[in-house]
Amino acid sequence: MRKFFLAMLILVSGWSQAAERNYKIYDCFPFLNEYDLLAIRLRELSDKVDYFVLMEAVETFRGNPKPLYFQQNKHLFEPYLHKIIHVVVNERYKPGTADPWGREEFQKNQVIRGLVNCSPNDVIIINDCDEIIRNRNFDEMLEILQAGGHGRIVSCEGGFYQFFYNRKMGEWNGPAMTHFSTVQALSPDGIRARRDHCGFHVRNAGWHFSNMGGLKTYVEKLASFSHGEADIPLHRDPNHIYGAVQGLRLVEIDDSFPEYIKENVEYFRSKGLLDDGTGYR
Repeated sequence: MRKFFLAMLILVSGWSQAAERNYKIYDCFPFLNEYDLLAIRLRELSDKVDYFVLMEAVETFRGNPKPLYFQQNKHLFEPYLHKIIHVVVNERYKPGTADPWGREEFQKNQVIRGLVNCSPNDVIIINDCDEIIRNRNFDEMLEILQAGGHGRIVSCEGGFYQFFYNRKMGEWNGPAMTHFSTVQALSPDGIRARRDHCGFHVRNAGWHFSNMGGLKTYVEKLASFSHGEADIPLHRDPNHIYGAVQGLRLVEIDDSFPEYIKENVEYFRSKGLLDDGTGYR
């Protein structure tokens, strides 16, 4: 109950901030079944963005049929539903063809369906579900964007974590912030493709939490994402994965982490999402 009222307080704060602006902010991302990452994102950014545009499709990037996981479980995010624009892609991309990258581009571009009411000066964030801007760095990115006007893209660089929320691999350049007019000119995937060379990067400003959820979830992702070359028996071997985990830096959950993780350390530990130093063993 305490966390529910905290969430509602954050949402009210977000409404007041939005009322002071003459533009809206949309955070756009594809969704597979990353429930914890979605909870982290909503808690971190609900007072910064007006709408979350969540896109899910009836097939994976590899073309395999999949359930609409968010549609089936949206009740889990009840306090935030009024801010979530849910885009469902029912079309199958070129049935019978093995073109995962084309399918990924097609699906990710469909977030545009959730932007039908946008004005040219509205702010759009293009990212994956596991890429999240840190709340306290958000305004810095926004100021850099607004200082340059239309056509500018600002990217977020942050920590890159693999397999466990406290196993750090390095740094990652992920979320891209721009104006709706630029999205119209380049497409959502076009914005993402330019994030590494946009010239405006805010460092240490967020996180990329990749391959979270345990062995089963990791293997499911291998079978779903576009890097088909990575879906080989070696990469599904628990011993190989254990070795990969041990090669990552073990870090403490400190103030640099998302609010939701800091508030729910015991929950993440109980689910085996925080490593005690032994990896998956």
